[in-house]
Amino acid sequence: MVSRQYLRAHEKIIQLNVRNLREGQNMTQRQLSAKAKISNRCLQSVEGADGRLPTIPTLLAIGRALGVTLGDLISAPYRSTQKELESDRAFRIKWQVLDLINDADEKIIQDLIKRLEY
Repeated sequence: MVSRQYLRAHEKIIQLNVRNLREGQNMTQRQLSAKAKISNRCLQSVEGADGRLPTIPTLLAIGRALGVTLGDLISAPYRSTQKELESDRAFRIKWQVLDLINDADEKIIQDLIKRLEY
């Protein structure tokens, strides 16, 4: 679960992520707030530096409207487009899977890569 302390520490990241994702999808604040079913003033607060933290339900609504996860909104580095987000997710998943491969399997994979290069 995401704590309020975590959100406070990552406030600037959240502001930038929401703004860049919205702009990357060519949406205005009004369009996003309508799609997320939150007030335009609430979205302005999330994207601004007024010192008020968004609630978790607000971030979840914004994430759903943008087609991203809560993790995408609160984690650095932020990505400006859906394509960059998907690429970043694929990269993280690839390395998580590679961390699970034992030494013997890694050698087999390296041998296969060498064969495919020729």
